[in-house]
Amino acid sequence: MNNAATDDWRVGVDIGGTFTDIVFLARDGRLLTLKVSSTPDDFTRAIATGLQEVFCDAGCDGSSIAEVVHACTVATNAILEHTGAVAALITTRGFRDILEIRRIRMPELYNLHWNKPEPLVPGELRFEVDERIDAGGGVLRPLDESGVKAAIGE
Repeated sequence: MNNAATDDWRVGVDIGGTFTDIVFLARDGRLLTLKVSSTPDDFTRAIATGLQEVFCDAGCDGSSIAEVVHACTVATNAILEHTGAVAALITTRGFRDILEIRRIRMPELYNLHWNKPEPLVPGELRFEVDERIDAGGGVLRPLDESGVKAAIGE
């Protein structure tokens, strides 16, 4: 590639559980892509390995990168597949079930036969604490820190 070292490359990196995808986009529209094996013990190793390979192929180095955009589907997949760690939720009193109610972004709002997915946090691991903030960010009722500590203890 001509003048690769003087190009301003935009780089996209997406770390997945199995593969890490790297995309280089040059100002003139040239596109380089690479898929490398992810390294779950240290995800940065896969990124460094992939970047070095593209640098060698394109004849450029880190100084040619104008922008880096990073994504990580590892967490997204863990949420979607329910394979992540067991989690609890501490929320404002009165909002314990807000994520399960799903009043927004219902894919089939009027389909009575649609089944909601399992909640990310089961009901027995959702804890409420007293506090209230108004729409402008003002504190109406301060956070009950002892309630938070009790929830953490649970």
